[in-house]
Amino acid sequence: MNKYHSVVVFVICDDEVLMLNRNKKFWMGMWNCVGGKIEKNETHLDAAVRETFEETGLNINKEQFLYLADLEWFFGDEENYSEEDGAYCYIVHIDNEVKNKYFCNPISTDEGILAFKKIDWVLHHDNTGVVPDIFVLLSNMLKGTFTTVTAYYDKENHLYDIISREGVKNG
Repeated sequence: MNKYHSVVVFVICDDEVLMLNRNKKFWMGMWNCVGGKIEKNETHLDAAVRETFEETGLNINKEQFLYLADLEWFFGDEENYSEEDGAYCYIVHIDNEVKNKYFCNPISTDEGILAFKKIDWVLHHDNTGVVPDIFVLLSNMLKGTFTTVTAYYDKENHLYDIISREGVKNG
């Protein structure tokens, strides 16, 4: 049984990460990683493989996916969270040959615009066009140590607190 209802996947090639500027909510107009909902009777690893294929066209073996974080989120206020859930978070590495075959230019999909972005750009503290919790989440995942990240958002979806705990696995 899955604790969370979603998966997120960071597709990495050297010093770049594949990002999706979403056409739909949640996070419409923001750069985010690929991912989505876990289907009934599906493991979170199977969901990560499926969502990566559906959103990018990349057919990547399960063995290449590294489960490196749990992301928990709370929306609302401290007394009344309107939504709380989370995601199992994976990194998968691809080589330049695959990247250049599929992503030599940004690609427009039903989900949004897919493009490789420099990791330094994604993680830059002045970058307001990236989903707010990605800075802490991806930074920790790139270290290779399992981390649980808990993000608290107010009623207007502004991040007001984020907590990172290394070595803690909730899923």
